[in-house]
Amino acid sequence: MAASLYEDEAALADRLADILRSGGWPKANRSLIIREALTRLQEDLAGKTPEEIFRYFVDRHAPKARVNTPRRDMSTAGPAGHEDT
Repeated sequence: MAASLYEDEAALADRLADILRSGGWPKANRSLIIREALTRLQEDLAGKTPEEIFRYFVDRHAPKARVNTPRRDMSTAGPAGHEDT
């Protein structure tokens, strides 16, 4: 699997991996950092409804969209968060 990162995100992942390696975790790398971030996200979103998950991302990544984005009925959302059609 490939994931695209902006330069500053890649630099942060590399910096964190460097810190872990210098602390004695010899196999620390970007993949470890990204997997840990996904685990943390999973923990943060555990037990949330599809609507709450959608709002989580809107609130974090599109502050202006919070005002302009209508509330969505996520009760029919599929497992990937897409509405059934």
